[in-house]
Amino acid sequence: MEDILSFLPREIVSHIIQYTYQFQDKSLLSDIVNYTQSKSRLVFLYLTYFTIREQVDEYESWLSNDIAYYMNEFRHTGILYGGGYVEKFYTRLSRNPFLNSREKIDKFITKLGSNGIHGITKEINLYLGLLKSEERQDFINWVINWVINSYGQLFQGEIFLSLI
Repeated sequence: MEDILSFLPREIVSHIIQYTYQFQDKSLLSDIVNYTQSKSRLVFLYLTYFTIREQVDEYESWLSNDIAYYMNEFRHTGILYGGGYVEKFYTRLSRNPFLNSREKIDKFITKLGSNGIHGITKEINLYLGLLKSEERQDFINWVINWVINSYGQLFQGEIFLSLI
């Protein structure tokens, strides 16, 4: 960038530079770090678990499903299971300023779920981004406990934890 700026007049350079240095809120920056670390840990947990089960292609679908399950207060969302979305789910999704009504959220979720494999990655990113740092950590703890409690018989939970 310095090479390009060296060809421009000083007045223009000083005008451009003022837009490149903008301090960000510390809480926003720490949330970005938390999001990145949480996503990496969750992808590692799910990828490792589903690799062990020889179902590696399913890890993203299950991660997306489990985040939605967590966001919906551990209630299934499918109609076949007597589910639907609870108030907490709508509250969490309404943190997105563009999703400010139930109708918009319902329409968005329907559209999001119909985008195939690319929609799953988008869904994971969206859900994790809307969770608060504490909620992400709570979800990670739930996943770790779920793996140990549910599948400790198939694979030693302590060995699995040592991998993470």
